[in-house]
Amino acid sequence: MMAVSPGSTPPPGLSSISSYRFPAQDAPSTTASSPGSPGDIEHALRGLWKVPALPPPQGFQTATALNDADSLPVQKHHRRICLGALICAGLLSSCTTVGPDYTAPDSDRYVSTDFAKAAPYDDAAPLSDWWTAFEDPVLESLIKRGFEENRTLAAATANLRLARADLGLAQRARLPDDTLEASYLETRQSSAAFTGIADDAPPGTETFGIPSLSVAAGWEVDLFGRVDRLIEAADARAGAAEAALADMQIVIATDIAAAYLSVRGLRDQRDVARRNVENLRETSDLVRDLRDVGRVSDLELDQAHAELALTEAFLPALNASITDAENRLAVLIGATPQEIGAYLADDSPLAMIKAPIAIGDPAALLRRRPDIAERERLLAAATAGIGLNIAEAFPRISLLGEAGVRSVGIDDLLSERALNFAAGPQLAWSVTGLIRAGDRVRAARASADAAFAMYEQTVLQALAETETALERQSQLQARSTRLEEAHAAATSAAALATFRFETGTADFLNVLDAERVELDTANQLAAARSEVALAQVAVFRVLRAGAPSPVAPSDR
Repeated sequence: MMAVSPGSTPPPGLSSISSYRFPAQDAPSTTASSPGSPGDIEHALRGLWKVPALPPPQGFQTATALNDADSLPVQKHHRRICLGALICAGLLSSCTTVGPDYTAPDSDRYVSTDFAKAAPYDDAAPLSDWWTAFEDPVLESLIKRGFEENRTLAAATANLRLARADLGLAQRARLPDDTLEASYLETRQSSAAFTGIADDAPPGTETFGIPSLSVAAGWEVDLFGRVDRLIEAADARAGAAEAALADMQIVIATDIAAAYLSVRGLRDQRDVARRNVENLRETSDLVRDLRDVGRVSDLELDQAHAELALTEAFLPALNASITDAENRLAVLIGATPQEIGAYLADDSPLAMIKAPIAIGDPAALLRRRPDIAERERLLAAATAGIGLNIAEAFPRISLLGEAGVRSVGIDDLLSERALNFAAGPQLAWSVTGLIRAGDRVRAARASADAAFAMYEQTVLQALAETETALERQSQLQARSTRLEEAHAAATSAAALATFRFETGTADFLNVLDAERVELDTANQLAAARSEVALAQVAVFRVLRAGAPSPVAPSDR
């Protein structure tokens, strides 16, 4: 620590700060700056050496002198109190907040007026409870339970409480620190060491009690905005935690919907495969009978058996995929694999949204997405960190005060002579801290640059993901429509081939080929419908629909 006196030479390390010039910053996080911005460190620090010196501190006096009313005239007390008040007023009037003032980046400059692939969509604002559009009560109950029991959401909620607690601690830094002390010391003086105690003194003369009661307080004068920047950074981090929780709610809801619809889609595919197995088994039995009467050869029989075995081999893979999706769903809603069966006991068909999905406009998307809001708040926290580290390079000034009573013996504890007090300013300044100040500020600046880059990355990623999800859902819907037409045509062709074989106008190979196409289109159609449902969920995921509105700093 060091004291400042007029005309003294700046300490070692000041020159290293004054020689450093911070690079120009194009990021919106540093467009505005206060009088104490990083480039003004040299001016601000050197200006401190031109401030007239304060009166030198008085030395400590003995307890006897402090308790002697005649040795401290009332007029002297008054002069000191007035001087302290003037010093405090001067410090408060010169307070400033160093570092760049944060300006939120404009996300609208990244977007056009519309999405590139928005033809089959509604431009209205997306639904907040989008899962109700599937009209599936089981899905709604699963998402409700997921919001209540998901462990990842519980962790995000705890992180939000932690961030708010940290904000409360930062805000408490404005308050003075105080200490209340009370003690009683039973003291025995050595008569061999203190000649003031006579050898023939009565017993107990060298033994006495010293009670004391005091209260001390210290308050930091936030002369350079260190506490302000500390609160600003904590408030931004609390906002980031709120946005992270909102984003996690959407992600969990879409994960639950995706897992549930995967179960339903896979079960539909398994039902199709089982029907195909039954049909192929009947066909195989028919071919065997026809072979026995000589109407077909062993070639047709082997082909029928191969088609049956191939379809049966598809079932184990489907069963494994269904189990995997059910277990993923159980984890997402905070249930055990045994509990999830109660939600999936029925054989409801796969649900899909028939009407066009409302997506809104790109600008509203960027304002709505909580993951972008989280990055913006982290950028604000990093920007506040620059000012915080700049303020750490300046002296820390505090106002200290202590008052109490202390006496020899209980009887005099409340007397005027027992009163003692001390008050005055304190300046603390680390020489090594000055040497390290440039590195700390450079590190804070780099952290803000990284936060801005991640913000831009999140914005660009959000736009790309949205365009991809919209295009994928549109193309999968078109594919599903074509497969429905193909399956209808294949079913008709299989019926016609069977009729021609029965009338003797075609051989059985035509029947097998037609049935193979029918089974293949049925499997593809079931899988395509599942993909469309999952693509619809993916659209809601990138739209970040269902998130609560971001909480403004003033509302926290």
